[in-house]
Amino acid sequence: MPRLLARPLVFVAAVIGMSTLGAQSVSAHNSQETSSPASGEVLAASPAEWTVGFDKSVPLASATGEVINGTGVRTALAAPRHGVTDNIIVFAMPPDLLGSITARWRLVGVDGHVISGRIPFSVNASAAIAPTVPMDVAPVAPVAVDSEETNEPIPQPIRHVNTLLNYLSLMAFAGVFATERFVAQGTLSLVLSRRFALVGSIGLAVTSLVQMLIFVDDIGLEGRSWFAEFGDALSTTPGGMLFAKVVVGIVFVAFARGLVRNGTFSEARTRLLAAAGLMYLVALSYVGHSRSEGAPWLGIPVDMAHTAASAVWLGGLSSLVFIVIPRVEIEPAVAAFDRFGYIAERAVAVLVITGVIQTLRLHTNPLSMLTNTHGLLLVLKILMVALMLWLAARNRRSLLGRKRRETTRPNVLRRLLTRALLLETAIGGAVLAVTSVLVATTPT
Repeated sequence: MPRLLARPLVFVAAVIGMSTLGAQSVSAHNSQETSSPASGEVLAASPAEWTVGFDKSVPLASATGEVINGTGVRTALAAPRHGVTDNIIVFAMPPDLLGSITARWRLVGVDGHVISGRIPFSVNASAAIAPTVPMDVAPVAPVAVDSEETNEPIPQPIRHVNTLLNYLSLMAFAGVFATERFVAQGTLSLVLSRRFALVGSIGLAVTSLVQMLIFVDDIGLEGRSWFAEFGDALSTTPGGMLFAKVVVGIVFVAFARGLVRNGTFSEARTRLLAAAGLMYLVALSYVGHSRSEGAPWLGIPVDMAHTAASAVWLGGLSSLVFIVIPRVEIEPAVAAFDRFGYIAERAVAVLVITGVIQTLRLHTNPLSMLTNTHGLLLVLKILMVALMLWLAARNRRSLLGRKRRETTRPNVLRRLLTRALLLETAIGGAVLAVTSVLVATTPT
């Protein structure tokens, strides 16, 4: 077993080595390239249209705009149309603009990132306004604040903590069923296991709802009602996927409540649960970096496989250390420990392969990973996973002989197993914490 665990470790080391090769990373969201009127331009008459050009195709459904006059009065613009290409959007401007004007746009990029920018110009003014660089705001985690906004964006730490809780909830919920299916059959008869699943499902539903509300807040412009902003959010692909996560999360809660009451599922409900889980993975993977660059048809299924393997590995690990080993008779617990090692090896292999693919999609030159936040976080995650694998290999090697010697002392053996897995579990939680920041960081 240690030798099998060492193989993925070699793969991880290879990924770290690859991160020192190669030439540039990619920008994962739309960037403004042109504007007419231009930033700082002085016009003799009020413009009939405002044309904004981007480096990527712009989904019209998510694009909104407004103009702000010199006294701070805001006027929402009608929905734009595409220009000569899908990279260009055109807003009809209100008539009789006069004085200092700020035109502001906001949209959801193909990758799910909410971005915005402003163009100051003047009509019948004596001097031009200094150009302003457009700001970028991350998908469900803005990284810049518009100083003229009256509504402050949700702080970054809150976003990261919510994402972390979402991942932890997914691991808790999925871990129970992965353990029941692959590791220690019969654990669903334990009250603690069923409650574990219920807490995880509630966490998934609540954190998914919070992500949806944050997204609605991100795309909203001043002066629009919350219901209008919610409609704008649902009209976008990322908003639709976030809403789907909420719906599936509620379905999970219903399943978990049924599990708590009945202690088991019918075969039909098990298949329905699997279908709901697949829908959740699709919704989770369809928003963000998987869809942004380098063959999204590959990035989305690869991200789904990566997340599923993480849930089996980390979720199964948490179920093993918190439910199986403390609550199950020692001999079945030891057998579950051994079976988990077999399952974990295959889950880690999937993690490594999919991780390599995603890394190469987002960083065409892995060397650049060492020069930006996204890349450094990714390298940190790789190192932490490598540490987990090393600990797993060491623990199983050291426990191999002691399991046989301590069979007559079940409490001692139980303590040894718990101690061996607790540190792995803690590092797994740290990996999820890094991931929660990583997914909100743009690879530039």
